[in-house]
Amino acid sequence: MPTQSPPSARQLSAAQILRKLGFLQQRVEDLSESVRLFCNHCPTQDRYTLHQVWLIQTEVAESLGVNPASLLNHCRRADLVWARHLAIHLSHHLLGLNLSALAPLFHRDHTSIHHALRCVQNTIATDARRRAEVQNMEHRVKVVLMQADHSPSHD
Repeated sequence: MPTQSPPSARQLSAAQILRKLGFLQQRVEDLSESVRLFCNHCPTQDRYTLHQVWLIQTEVAESLGVNPASLLNHCRRADLVWARHLAIHLSHHLLGLNLSALAPLFHRDHTSIHHALRCVQNTIATDARRRAEVQNMEHRVKVVLMQADHSPSHD
């Protein structure tokens, strides 16, 4: 009976990639289902707010080169944390949403939202490059929100 040789590094990495891909596909399906359920069980105003926050999350993520869905997970990678904090800050600042309203939209509790807002405020106060980045992103998000308000509704 021939013995099977251990998988090569290339085969192992391919197997790992397939496993991760399966996990990510399941995660996307779970998030899509959560959004669908939220949309089907909330008043129209909440749907509008959800859509606006989604637009902010998407614009921030794409501008910073991260996956929009990653803003909702609990990864602590610095680039994702900054993108998440920035999206929370803009949602709070531009939409006037309070901590309790933002928390479920980012899969966080209100204390995490408060922490994110403090971090962005501290960064804006001490880092000129980040302050300019926040101002630029705020302008970009305002444009996206205005375009969405002026596009025909599909409801």
